[in-house]
Amino acid sequence: MEYNNPKNYGFLEPTIQPKDWHEGKIELKFGAQQVLQENGQWDTFLPETEAQVKKTETSNCTGFATNNALEIIMARRFGGLYDYSDRATGILAETRPPGNDPNKVIEAVRDNGLLPEADLPFSDDITSPDQYYSPSPLPSALLTKCKLFLKTYTIAHEWVTNDPASLMRNLKYSPLGVSVFAWAKDGDLYYKPAGEKDNHWTLCVGYKENEYWLIFDSYTDEGSPIKKLRWDYQFGYVKKYSVIDQPTPEQISILQKILAKLAEVLKLLFLQSEQIKQNLPVIDAIPNELIAPETKPKTLYEWDTKEHIKASIKKIALEYGVDGQLACNVAQCESGLDIRAVRTNTNKTKDRGLYQWNNYWHPEITDEIAFDPEQATRLFCKAVKAGNLSWWNSSKKCWNIV
Repeated sequence: MEYNNPKNYGFLEPTIQPKDWHEGKIELKFGAQQVLQENGQWDTFLPETEAQVKKTETSNCTGFATNNALEIIMARRFGGLYDYSDRATGILAETRPPGNDPNKVIEAVRDNGLLPEADLPFSDDITSPDQYYSPSPLPSALLTKCKLFLKTYTIAHEWVTNDPASLMRNLKYSPLGVSVFAWAKDGDLYYKPAGEKDNHWTLCVGYKENEYWLIFDSYTDEGSPIKKLRWDYQFGYVKKYSVIDQPTPEQISILQKILAKLAEVLKLLFLQSEQIKQNLPVIDAIPNELIAPETKPKTLYEWDTKEHIKASIKKIALEYGVDGQLACNVAQCESGLDIRAVRTNTNKTKDRGLYQWNNYWHPEITDEIAFDPEQATRLFCKAVKAGNLSWWNSSKKCWNIV
């Protein structure tokens, strides 16, 4: 039985506030959540292993686990690998040794967004916490780049209870941030010694019912970030995360029209009510044009000719802050601007649609989505915003030619 002397690995116990969200609040605010992993297992979507200690201890476990949770959710929803700067997240959350409150950290991400790892990496030349947590505050150029994330996504989070039924239920929606005591081990399983307080924030990514909880950690055990915790492990605090798509300008415009029509109807109903009260002749019934189905407006995007396709791509790219010409060039090189293009590869996988979404690497993108040029273009723009333009590198030599 191994039992390390307790250390502070970076978890500071949060003070739960009345305004904090608890289970059910995300659904109440944003509508029914999509079940992403019915079996509650997230281990096939893990990002690359990143340790919170190299030549210095960062005490940034809350930053590493928070970013890992969001990267995993995005990998599940959009495919590919995502890597955001844990260092930038720590700076934005004002994390310093001995650590931070995980609620403060995710709030910093919710307010400021995420920065790609390449823009502020945890490089091997960093030898002290002061170096790691600099520059502080983030320069405006980096902060602006962080906030680009929030143009496409909204971050939400809520506390959930720590009983096994709650953990299994909520693992269907996201990996779970959990507080633990680091570390005590009995054979292959970690446990919490009686009387010890939690000192570390990490990520629960699955389980084997009645046997163990699966942890993806920012400390490695014999080179692996995976740890198995006893089934009866008592997590002190548990947090669920969500990455929610921002409504597009087109969606906002449609909602505004609906609300305007509703306001007109309510006004007329009020006038009718007042006339009845005063025994006045009742005005005509609500005009048909207010209750009859509105003639469907001409679509914002047209896909019938190559010129229309380019124009539509540029409109959508503008919504996401993506270079419209680049988006057109990639589509031209990938599919020849053929929205129904299909390429069968030597390994029998298929590349589909305008941006040739592969059915093996992106199984979450159905044929219906891949061949829908608007959805395919939006997914391309989201991937570019997340730093994944390299997914299309096979056609890169062509981009500047077309």
